[in-house]
Amino acid sequence: MKNPLSYFEKLLNQTQEKVKVEYMSNMSEFVPVESKDYDKGIIKYYSMIYDINTDSGIEVLHTFKFLEAFYNDIKKENFKSLELIKNDILEITKGGNSPQYYIKELEQRLDKLKVSAKNNFPDYPKLAEEIEKLKSNITGNQFVVLKSSKRPVGIQNYYEDSFSWSKGNTDEEKIDYIKRFYRLLTERKIIISTEEDFINAFTQRNIDKGISWQLKCRNSTHIRSIFYFINKLEEELFIDEIENKDFGRKIHYVFRNYEGNQISKSSIKASLSDFRKDIQTSSFSDRIDEMISQIKQPN
Repeated sequence: MKNPLSYFEKLLNQTQEKVKVEYMSNMSEFVPVESKDYDKGIIKYYSMIYDINTDSGIEVLHTFKFLEAFYNDIKKENFKSLELIKNDILEITKGGNSPQYYIKELEQRLDKLKVSAKNNFPDYPKLAEEIEKLKSNITGNQFVVLKSSKRPVGIQNYYEDSFSWSKGNTDEEKIDYIKRFYRLLTERKIIISTEEDFINAFTQRNIDKGISWQLKCRNSTHIRSIFYFINKLEEELFIDEIENKDFGRKIHYVFRNYEGNQISKSSIKASLSDFRKDIQTSSFSDRIDEMISQIKQPN
């Protein structure tokens, strides 16, 4: 994949003065300059054009305006970047993968570029505006990937009620993330599960015994902490977005209580109603936040 933001990243490694000098110098090399006003960014030059009335060439005075040329180039590059991003997203989704992680990464890079534009190009505010426009286009409706009712390509033992992992650019990277979560959750005695079942639960596959959730409150499984964990994975783009109507069903399929038994649908429904009123789950939310923060750090 080509880097769709390379133009803006290279541009913002320079100062606004250097860019202006380059534009003015390049233009001066190719035209017979009549006059040049560097402060205003204007070059006046003559060029020959054909006059149909006299059937001959005549000299005409033209005006080159740096700011106009600079902003036109930015708009063209914005369009090119958007086209590259569209192509990248199409490639990612061809195999049934989600582009959420890719889009999130682009958003973060564009946020940094916007800050650089404001700091390094304070006299040219339209640069920051174009970067913000590009970000808005990326997160706009044209990039919403609708869930398909068809079975995703390449998934053996597929089951739609398992979760779909998103973070990572390759299958190997995704499995590595899932294994890291598995190790942390088991080391901290938050779950009991086989590694195979845990991987299957987050790669849209059938599971065997499920994931036994060990966090308890008053001698019963703390179901709301399961909701918080899955909601946080979704929020941090580790897993694909889950529609509200599917959330409880997926929890019911994948998770078990601390004794390894299936959690009743009525318990999930009641706890989910409370959870949506207040997402925080006291000390458990802090433990889950800390663990996810650790996973986000490079290996």
